[in-house]
Amino acid sequence: MGRIKRMKKDYLPETIEHLGYTFKPIIGIGTTDAEKFAREKQAEGKRIILLSILSKNLRGKTDLHGKPYTPTKWVFVAEQS
Repeated sequence: MGRIKRMKKDYLPETIEHLGYTFKPIIGIGTTDAEKFAREKQAEGKRIILLSILSKNLRGKTDLHGKPYTPTKWVFVAEQS
């Protein structure tokens, strides 16, 4: 298959329409685990979108330890048609 499609949003949609396919979320995990999980699903022959979600009010802000907030990664997989 091709590369993993990456998108950024400030909310979690129920589905994503892209290139005539409907993608549904299957898991939301940390940054490194999401990449690995997405590659495993892609190796199984599934179409994948890796979605990064960071709320608008957290952009440019830091947490209690002075580190910037990082987005949550969600893996979306195309439904079987």
